[in-house]
Amino acid sequence: MELAGLSVLIVDDSSIAYQRLRILLKELAMVKSILYAGNYSEAVEMIRNGEIDIVLMDICLPGKKGIDLLRYIKKDNPSIKVIVITNHVDEHYRKLSKELKADHFIDKSKDFSLIPGLIAG
Repeated sequence: MELAGLSVLIVDDSSIAYQRLRILLKELAMVKSILYAGNYSEAVEMIRNGEIDIVLMDICLPGKKGIDLLRYIKKDNPSIKVIVITNHVDEHYRKLSKELKADHFIDKSKDFSLIPGLIAG
């Protein structure tokens, strides 16, 4: 993964979360493009059609869940770094995300400040 030109896909059905993430990512010199998908199907299509380096995704999505998307990404595109950003921070989702090889799992309500470091690292 080349740090000078990362392509980041945000997958979240909340426009507020998307806008907040977009503002944060635009400040990072290593991010060259920011893409957006509001659901599982849009995300899968974008992953299949493009060079995605990092996915920032919620667990709760319309249609298929974010856990299904995580499973798909890590099975078919294991080199993509996945950061799960969710309000559902209970141990069940944390453990399941780890089992499915999410690279990071953070609390959407309070850990946004960790994202630049996770992307760079």
